[in-house]
Amino acid sequence: MPLNFRNILIIILGIILIIGGGFAIYFFFFRAPAPEVVPEEEIEVPIGELPEAEVGVPPEEAVVAPPTELEASAVAIGGLTQVETITPTAIVSNATLSGDGQGVNYYDALSGQFSKVLSDGSIQTLSDDTFYNVDNVAWAADGNSAIIEYPDGSNIVYDFQTKKQITLPKHWEDFDFSPQGDQIVAKSMGLDPDNRWLIVSDKDGSNAQAIEPLGNNADKVQVSWSPNNQVIATSRTGQPMGINRQQILLVGKNQENFPGLTVEGWGFDYEWSPTGDRMLYDVYNMDNNYNPTLWIVDASGSNIGLNRRYLKVNTWADKCTFANNNTLYCAVPDYLPEGAGLQPELANDIPDTIYKIDVTTGKKSTVGKPEDASTIKQLSISADGKYLFYVDQLTNQLNQMRLK
Repeated sequence: MPLNFRNILIIILGIILIIGGGFAIYFFFFRAPAPEVVPEEEIEVPIGELPEAEVGVPPEEAVVAPPTELEASAVAIGGLTQVETITPTAIVSNATLSGDGQGVNYYDALSGQFSKVLSDGSIQTLSDDTFYNVDNVAWAADGNSAIIEYPDGSNIVYDFQTKKQITLPKHWEDFDFSPQGDQIVAKSMGLDPDNRWLIVSDKDGSNAQAIEPLGNNADKVQVSWSPNNQVIATSRTGQPMGINRQQILLVGKNQENFPGLTVEGWGFDYEWSPTGDRMLYDVYNMDNNYNPTLWIVDASGSNIGLNRRYLKVNTWADKCTFANNNTLYCAVPDYLPEGAGLQPELANDIPDTIYKIDVTTGKKSTVGKPEDASTIKQLSISADGKYLFYVDQLTNQLNQMRLK
């Protein structure tokens, strides 16, 4: 039977359907999938740096920068810095810059003697006398005299030049010398709170004068005679100012009516600038996780409370030292757990880095980090700016870091 055009067209379409169906069966059920091509992600690489290898890249394929060995420099230039232990066999306490500004006076609890580190690094004994079980030492500015306190309340003034000592009353405590070293300030703690006074006397304890009553607030008074001879103590008994602020009163030896000093927090502790016109202090509050924050403020005469500046450093004032009236060196913990302001001992094993701070502008720069990861206390700087001296918190040894 002859085929017409319609039948031919049906046959062709059938063949096409059979071929197309076979190809579809192959494509969906038998063909192996081709590798998926993902566009390469653009990576921003800082100039001079290499990109990090992605997770999962085999080590032999990862881009790895050549290892570099961190070496401590002999002179502080901002990184790891060599330190020299000056007193490897001593247990050092109450270290302070010597009168000539080139060395350090200190008490060695192991030998019971007072000594001085000279500018060449050698050690000179200040006295052949032995003083066992000393509790605290207040040094005169010239380093030639000291008030030595014992745990049983006994107190003596010792002159390292004449090798003579004078006994002070046992109910006196918390001493400091005047800038000239001829007078002292202390707390006279009678059994009756009405007989507790902040007093000033001559160096030998004579001519004592009652300055301000202490009552039950002796623990709120901190004795510290300012270098400009204006202030002899501070008191945390000012007007209430809320949960995160307090007013600090400055006490003069002539009943001066100084303005109160407002501080942003609690745990107030301070150090004087060399000229006594500024005060470096630390406080903590709930807004900074109860960690210490460092501040500088004018603290002389009618300027008290002016030019207050937050230095944006978390450390304590007693971990700092002034090189001059505008330059400060501070040991700053590498990190602080919450509440370190309440419990400073939480930072006793945290390494410190030393910073240089311009207290006028607040500008900071890294000086160096001790190569032995020291926790630093009793920091001081030589008068020529060549050495930083400090006591290691854990070993109680006196170390020095070279600055230039």
